Amino acid sequence: MAQFSNGTKLVELPVQQDADLRSLQEELCRLFGKPFPKMTATVRVNGESFDDFQDTPFRALDPGSLVEVGFEQTTDPYFYDLIDRTQRPGTIEEEILWETERAGGTTLLAFKDWLTERKRPSISLATPMAAFPLTTPDVVDVAFLPPWEEIKRPARRNASRRRRVAKAG
Repeated sequence: MAQFSNGTKLVELPVQQDADLRSLQEELCRLFGKPFPKMTATVRVNGESFDDFQDTPFRALDPGSLVEVGFEQTTDPYFYDLIDRTQRPGTIEEEILWETERAGGTTLLAFKDWLTERKRPSISLATPMAAFPLTTPDVVDVAFLPPWEEIKRPARRNASRRRRVAKAG
């Protein structure tokens, strides 16, 4: 368990000695109320400063010693890239289309809501009811029925075939 301080605030946080600074960035920003990934944490352990993501500052941490935390603007795009690759709800192309629609005034939705609406099938794409024949008992569309002769003939053929089978059997 290590104690982290940022001037006035003191926070205890369990830290493994082989943890690198990258693995603690989001947690430190959250604990001290800094926007992540806009800000990055730098730490000072036993008088030595660490600001590179690959640094492992906690190897030199003595039990009970205090870790001083400072924050600065991000210069490494690692976390922005990671968020874009893993947590973005849409593609870059969809985001550009959304921004274009927002600028043109055709949508007022937030990006996630716009994406949901865009991926939902539109009811206007459904086949209109007029394309289906009406088959209710009181209304029958005659254009979809075959001629009467075609309906009657197969029934006769089947009946005569049944008679032949019955006589032969």
